[in-house]
Amino acid sequence: MTLSSTERRELASQMEKRATARYRLTAGSEPKLDHVRTMLNVYREVYLARTSQTGKALKGIKLLDAIRSYRDAAKKKDRNLDWVDRERNEADDNRQLRNARRYIQKAEAIVLNVAKGEFPGSY
Repeated sequence: MTLSSTERRELASQMEKRATARYRLTAGSEPKLDHVRTMLNVYREVYLARTSQTGKALKGIKLLDAIRSYRDAAKKKDRNLDWVDRERNEADDNRQLRNARRYIQKAEAIVLNVAKGEFPGSY
């Protein structure tokens, strides 16, 4: 089937994608590799490793202690895990627990996205 020049122009204009948004991504807004790497390392080295050893998922203070021991045993200090350095009191532990759970949830989302063929996807 041969298209006439008018039909080709019409088809080309339909296929042409024009940005309709008034805004664009900020330069440097891509995911930071260090943070993604830290999330995935904590997920793999701490959460999955301890879960497979004990058969139960780490929760609460045990999760925080495992992340602290992982950070201390690392060859070089991971600056993205500085949030587990804070003094030990109940308010700080709650904040750190939220951060740890957030890290694990984001890492799980990234792993699922990679399994679907997109990296890092939305997490």
